[in-house]
Amino acid sequence: MKTKYYLVVATVIMLGLASCKKDNTHVQNNQIIGKWYVNKLAIKEQTTGTGIATITDTTYLSNDFTADDYFKFNSDTTSAISGYGTFFHGYDVSKTTAESEIPFSYFVKGSTLTLHCLWLPDCNTGSNGCNTPILTETILKLDAHNLVIRDVQQGSNSTYKITTDTYYTRGN
Repeated sequence: MKTKYYLVVATVIMLGLASCKKDNTHVQNNQIIGKWYVNKLAIKEQTTGTGIATITDTTYLSNDFTADDYFKFNSDTTSAISGYGTFFHGYDVSKTTAESEIPFSYFVKGSTLTLHCLWLPDCNTGSNGCNTPILTETILKLDAHNLVIRDVQQGSNSTYKITTDTYYTRGN
């Protein structure tokens, strides 16, 4: 009787594991190439201190963004971020003629997106510490039309943590 019980349990477990949806987080550089427009930004701010913890959730929807809010990935592993919508507690970033895209180089491995600075002096030569990644983000979703990137910033003394999920749709 015990043997039959264990066989039934083992079969149920194996069927359950086999029916689990695989998590496709392996991304290639060429899958991300293109211009991606921001359509949603979700920010979770967590702070602790003096025994009091606070959590603030802020979400910006498509009407908070313009055609100038995008992340562009080129086939030569360069990229650029442009952002002029309304962000962070209603702060309005207005575009001026002196402003332009912020350039990066990028590398994708698995679900990790690594961005290196290209706008600081000597960044390409590796001097001034610029050969180290300045941003490491996680790709939560990437398909033909949608890209979701998570950025987590945490204070060195762990008194704050900001998690930002940016939702993009592929442009033409």
